[in-house]
Order: sequence, then C-alpha cells, then structure tokens
Amino acid sequence: MPVGDCRQELVFIGQSIDPSRLHRELDACLLTTAEIELGPDVWTTWSDPLGVG
Repeated sequence: MPVGDCRQELVFIGQSIDPSRLHRELDACLLTTAEIELGPDVWTTWSDPLGVG
C-alpha cells in the first residue's frame, strides 16, 4: 500500500539494550498487509495491548 514519502523514526537511548530483542519485539507490533487492508473501522474493535485506548 503506497504511502508516499511518509516516515517515522524511533530512538532508544539507554544502557544494556539488546538490539536483537528490541527488533524482534518491535517487528511483532507491525500489522500484516491483510490487517492493514481491513482498515480503521476494524482496527478500533481490537483490544488495546497497551491498555491506553
């Protein structure tokens, strides 16, 4: 799904960060193409794993 030149960056600053673990955990948060195609009307029905929404 093309989104133009949109870009987001995260910066993690800290000691003893395990880069491999961090990458795995962040990758697990990404939606699949099929999930993206469902759209926000469906996304809002999903439970909030962080408990903030």
